[in-house]
Amino acid sequence: MLTQKPRLDPFNIGEVKILVEIELDKNFPKKIALDDKLGNIFLVDVVYSWIPSTCARCGSLGHKAKR
Repeated sequence: MLTQKPRLDPFNIGEVKILVEIELDKNFPKKIALDDKLGNIFLVDVVYSWIPSTCARCGSLGHKAKR
């Protein structure tokens, strides 16, 4: 996990971009657990840069319901 600021600063460690693979028929997680090389586990908030739109009628991705 690489950050923009040194990890020794406990108040502002910067941000990191990670790849999150999820199943599209499930909810997008708001938090995920990350572990580092030392075995420490961190619970972090997830901010998505883009979330695909779903059809209001069937809930599938890739199209919208026709009016």
